[in-house]
Amino acid sequence: MGKGYAVDLMAVSLATPGLSGAELEFVVNEAAINAVRRLSSSMKEKKGSGNISSTPRILPTDFEASVKNFYKTRRPPSMKGLIENVFGTKV
Repeated sequence: MGKGYAVDLMAVSLATPGLSGAELEFVVNEAAINAVRRLSSSMKEKKGSGNISSTPRILPTDFEASVKNFYKTRRPPSMKGLIENVFGTKV
């Protein structure tokens, strides 16, 4: 859903057709939570090394994980085929 630090919002929108505003909010919040978890674990690993940014960046991989989680846990089984088509992985 993007390259490097750039999230491609068009790719996010294509992977989430028909979602309501509340559902999109869930996807975005889950991506932010993934970013904070990633930052927290990297801070624990690099404890004492000094040069650690404390501002989490939401990466494309955070959105991918969030969208996969949404379709795996909150959509009927008939919608799960969408993830296979978009990401090429089974849910």
